Amino acid sequence: MAARKKKPRAERDFLVVANEYARDAVADVNQDKYCKWIRLAASRYLKDRKRAADKHGPFTFSPKHARKVCAFIEQLPHVEGQWDTPTIVLHPAHVFFLVNLFGFRNHDGTRRFTSALFAVARKNAKSTLAAAILLYCLCYEPEPGPQLITAATTGDQARIIFNIARRMVEQTPDLRDAFDLEVFASAIVNWQVGGNFKPINAHASTQ
Repeated sequence: MAARKKKPRAERDFLVVANEYARDAVADVNQDKYCKWIRLAASRYLKDRKRAADKHGPFTFSPKHARKVCAFIEQLPHVEGQWDTPTIVLHPAHVFFLVNLFGFRNHDGTRRFTSALFAVARKNAKSTLAAAILLYCLCYEPEPGPQLITAATTGDQARIIFNIARRMVEQTPDLRDAFDLEVFASAIVNWQVGGNFKPINAHASTQ
């Protein structure tokens, strides 16, 4: 008897996910589910979407960029632990974070936000998310010769995110072929744009 083929994962509209997350957070006035800072971020997001829709607004919003980063990350494989799916499935909080970070754009097309904080408890895939974001930037951000760095006070800490990203690339030949990526012991190189991704560490607390 032939094995049953696994159904492909249904495509999600990541903007709908982000918008619903934001509206749910703002509506949670008693903070039963969402903390003060999430509610403030959600409120800002909804207001900024309206500001971005104004043709004379201070910035724009790109649905293409917002969806693209989420779709890219959901094609990357899990490389740690045991999961129900072979590839990553973003939590709505992850989608909301990514849509904020990559969707809002300055009028010259560059990202509005260049710094971001994602704070959750241990064992909530922060390193996996960071590795995936860095790989997206290495492959898709329109910058010649990008240099991406994961940094920490020790080499072992700095390599945590890098090692996750390296295993993702090693396990995804289509990704390597599409962007001419090459994996080394301490670097991932994108030969198409002359970019690289590597870990660095400081040997002293003052560095």
